[in-house]
Amino acid sequence: MVPGNEVFIFVVNNNNKDELPFELFPAVHFVNIGVNYIWNPSKLAILNYIDAWKKKKSHRIILEKKLSNVFPDIVVSIGNSNRLILPSIKNRKWKLFREVHSDRFFHVKHSRSLLQRLISLAFCYYDDLFCMRRCDKVVVLTEGERQTNWRGRKNVEVMPNPVSFKCETPSPLKEQRVVSIGRLDHMKNFSSLINVFKRVHIRHPEWILEIYGDGPEMPSLKKQIIDNALQDVVLMTGYTNDVQEVMMRSSIFAFTSLSEGMPMSLLEAMECGVPVVSYDCPHGPREIITDGEDGYLVPLEDENMMVERICKLIEDQELLKKMGRAAKLKAQKFQIEPIINRWMNLFTEVLNDK
Repeated sequence: MVPGNEVFIFVVNNNNKDELPFELFPAVHFVNIGVNYIWNPSKLAILNYIDAWKKKKSHRIILEKKLSNVFPDIVVSIGNSNRLILPSIKNRKWKLFREVHSDRFFHVKHSRSLLQRLISLAFCYYDDLFCMRRCDKVVVLTEGERQTNWRGRKNVEVMPNPVSFKCETPSPLKEQRVVSIGRLDHMKNFSSLINVFKRVHIRHPEWILEIYGDGPEMPSLKKQIIDNALQDVVLMTGYTNDVQEVMMRSSIFAFTSLSEGMPMSLLEAMECGVPVVSYDCPHGPREIITDGEDGYLVPLEDENMMVERICKLIEDQELLKKMGRAAKLKAQKFQIEPIINRWMNLFTEVLNDK
């Protein structure tokens, strides 16, 4: 938090809870919009979209009223629920920023049905034509994302995620434990990681894999573990709110996402001096990891190479420690202070651009 600034966090989906499980700075205010969009997996997808569309009107009315009470200089749109509403508000006095935290076309590329693909395409084009172009700035996480999906767009800036904490003493890298953290959904691709670790376990039966997180694929992942008789070596440990403690008990961080913006868990592992073995998915990992120096980049879904890279670190303790030191050093580039300064410089530039 930069002195002299006041921040209002407008939350759309918070299950009508007006309190947070942590304390905010006095100049940061929590505002619960209370629309609460709910995706019901037991209903047809089209019915869920219809329900969401019906809530848009009340969402817009509440949001406009709240904004008129605050008189902001800058509004930053994060996530999906506000992206169609904020650009359409007329006679706004504030500058509009849009943060994009994933591959621009991820939902189109990874749609799991024809209906989802058609809906994703429609929203993508509508979003681009009627929303993105009305933003003063679109902020993406990596240069790779900008060059691949936003080439030629002048209002697109790159701003990486910062490391969420500072780790004074790195992991000793003595535990025989591989760790991964993330939401248990299709994008995170934990099924591939379980396949990989089944083969790692054959060569190194004393090592275990811990997967931290929760999500819709928990049942199918547990079934995969049972079907492969890995219950004792692949542990689904659920959600954790102490990532640093988890990293300090690990020696290798494995990352198998199909697509990423700027993965926080990867940065947090490196901050703790834990080497990372990651799929080279678009676009985040390749802008953090220098392959062979502070971690390994593996071609997307190349499970054979993922197995070999993890086993190489297990079998070469000197290499493991060397990469851990390099990972810790690399993480310093993503400390929060310089990234705050970059944000403030960008805000100032846009506000001064009359």
